[in-house]
Amino acid sequence: MIRVYHGGTTTTLEPTTGSDERWLRENCEGSSWQWLGGALTIDPRYVSPILEAARAEGLEVVDA
Repeated sequence: MIRVYHGGTTTTLEPTTGSDERWLRENCEGSSWQWLGGALTIDPRYVSPILEAARAEGLEVVDA
């Protein structure tokens, strides 16, 4: 499961399993986004396509 925290100027995606983290790292590689404390912090404009792709791969996504 990936927990989504909306924080205004940034959105944080927190993977709850190793496979969720691997998926985020593989699919968001090379970006200018930062991993902070085990969660990926992203500009909110880029969140929707990432979450759509995650859901398409069968990952569970929930708003925290």
